Amino acid sequence: GKANRLFAKKADVVFVSYEAAIDRLPRQDNVVFSGTPVRKSFSETDPLKSREALGIDPEEFVVLSFGGSGGARKLNESMMELMKKISGEVGLRYIHVTGKSYYNVFLKRQMELDLKFAENVQLIPYIDDMPTYMSAADLLITRSGALTLAEITVLGTPAILVPSPNVTDNHQEHNAQALSDCGAAIIMKEEELDYFTLYQQIMTLMKDSEKMKCMREASKSISHKDATSIIVKTIAKLK
Repeated sequence: GKANRLFAKKADVVFVSYEAAIDRLPRQDNVVFSGTPVRKSFSETDPLKSREALGIDPEEFVVLSFGGSGGARKLNESMMELMKKISGEVGLRYIHVTGKSYYNVFLKRQMELDLKFAENVQLIPYIDDMPTYMSAADLLITRSGALTLAEITVLGTPAILVPSPNVTDNHQEHNAQALSDCGAAIIMKEEELDYFTLYQQIMTLMKDSEKMKCMREASKSISHKDATSIIVKTIAKLK
């Protein structure tokens, strides 16, 4: 963003989450590739214990979709039809987080369309315990902010990423590309987003355990669990 580029010119050190960001800064001599610090609770999660806590069958294929803490209108619009399509699908559990500001709008639209979802489809306005929900999931559908992607790679969860187009310099797409390039995620641009394409992607991945395994390994390979340590040690040297 503009603020980052402005302050980066005179900063003693600039920490970046992805190597690709270095070339987009005005200077490179003061840049340190650290990754993004992530709460310890993400690295300490256990998928089976998370599922047990949420009452999810260990054998189910679990998809979790969310648009950030505030939700995302475009994602919500696509999820209505997707949830209708997935409703009743054997062996598949779908959890969608609308965001608090969109929850009642979503419910109203659902009532207008007279849609009733089976028990394998769950709608939530907001999640306080993201480590538990994210670690319980086999697949994530989400935006691609730097912190979200850092959490994803620490967990090693495969993802379908829908970068927000409403950000400076299209940085979410650059973020998503870093995961896509190594095989950890699939990118779907917002203008390409539709429920049937998402459904096909989900069903393809659900049936391809080898592909899912490769995505998990690729995701973990680019995680930066030592990001906090790198930042602290670098700052200490500046004194």
